[in-house]
Amino acid sequence: MNSTVRDTTNDGRSAGLAASPPLFENRFLDFFSRIHPSIPALIFLPVIAIMAFAGVALMHWPLPWVFAVLAPVSGLIAILLTAGAARWVTRDRSGATVARTGLAVGAASAGIGLLIGGLGVVMILLAAITVVAGVAGAVVGRELPAGSNRL
Repeated sequence: MNSTVRDTTNDGRSAGLAASPPLFENRFLDFFSRIHPSIPALIFLPVIAIMAFAGVALMHWPLPWVFAVLAPVSGLIAILLTAGAARWVTRDRSGATVARTGLAVGAASAGIGLLIGGLGVVMILLAAITVVAGVAGAVVGRELPAGSNRL
């Protein structure tokens, strides 16, 4: 009988773990810092669903489910429009002006959103994400200028 020993050092998980640096010097703590990418979603999606249900149940508005769906969708649309606008505005620019212009577009979009929506915690977080979307929309996918170094 031919018995073979399976080599686990070339396992996909082992290769992925070896590629990332340890977060802790203690191997016991480092073991618990490495999880599958789906674990945060498995933990937080039920929490988000419960909190959304509780929020809708406590609202005394007519058609609360419409507002519960419309609010996140409108935020996503604002972020996508900001990224698209930043890309369009910076189409003929190059170098550092691309990021600066994207920042200006994101800041303008965030300012308009705060004027319309008020200064609630969620609106401030959405404004911060919108500023990042402006810069990302302007910068992502562009070629680096000649003579610049990649990290």
